[in-house]
Amino acid sequence: MNSRILLSVLAASLTSAPALAETFPPQHWASAGGLVSLEPHGAADLSALEAGDLRQIEEAFIRWGLYYDEGRSDLLSSLFAEEGSLVATLGSAEPIASFTGPEAIAEYVDATLGQQGDQRRHSITNFIVEEASEDSAHALAYGIVLVAADGLSVGSSVLYDGELEKNGQGVWTFSKLTIAIDDYAGNLN
Repeated sequence: MNSRILLSVLAASLTSAPALAETFPPQHWASAGGLVSLEPHGAADLSALEAGDLRQIEEAFIRWGLYYDEGRSDLLSSLFAEEGSLVATLGSAEPIASFTGPEAIAEYVDATLGQQGDQRRHSITNFIVEEASEDSAHALAYGIVLVAADGLSVGSSVLYDGELEKNGQGVWTFSKLTIAIDDYAGNLN
């Protein structure tokens, strides 16, 4: 089939396709709900950042996943500013949980891990910095959480929204980390 005919068939099938039912959760829920605001590519001025800052900001997200997966709530304090907060949402911008301070966050993680009888593995992807100054940054990342328990399954997909600050030791920590979990019909692992 030549390319012109193939394009015609494809175009006809797209225009005559029935409208899809709304998904659960609805598409683009984080943006539509005001949880996330994205900037055009190249709009973020990252010139105030020193060499290594971008990597260290990304590493804070990665370490969140590793510390969680390995049950190392004792290390979480190194990720959060003294008054840093953790907010969790489920399929909307409305918080379902909120904790302030490294101790409260570690207690939350310990309680959550105590309810899970499986091995989690966080995979952090699609990392971008949306805003940055010498000592503050706003960054986003996706996460896929795999669950190993009598097999392997996807436990959840997550949007991480981090507000970070550079502390006196030159380490980037979360002043706020929002974990926006995609809600879906079915069993939540």
